[in-house]
Amino acid sequence: MAPKAMTYKPNSVIYFKGDVSDKIYILKSGRINLQSEDIETGQEVRDYIQTGEFFGVKSALGKYPREENAQVLTDADVVCFSVPEFEQMAAQNTRVIMKMLKVFSNQLRRIHKQVSNLLEKEEQLKKSFVGEGRAA
Repeated sequence: MAPKAMTYKPNSVIYFKGDVSDKIYILKSGRINLQSEDIETGQEVRDYIQTGEFFGVKSALGKYPREENAQVLTDADVVCFSVPEFEQMAAQNTRVIMKMLKVFSNQLRRIHKQVSNLLEKEEQLKKSFVGEGRAA
């Protein structure tokens, strides 16, 4: 089976948080917003997909539920790959792998910063509780 070209209208949802799928997408034109939840604050985080970028990769390759909603903001053309189709395409085009590594590196850096901030806040809370216990 070959990758499938798809067209979406504004406000369409390509996938929802919690969906399980082996589909990987590349944005050919238009605007797509990935909506997830910040692990520190619980607030909504919006990541905007640029033309030529992949999305849905981690969940599809890892075989776990989607971590975000993918919502279409403007008319959008998307190419949809199954995991085997994506793997075949990536094996033939190392630029795809390099681009993915850059994206994943940035995501890991952001997650590392969030985890560090959470640990720092936890340590501050522990110190404040210990301090209050001594004052009592």
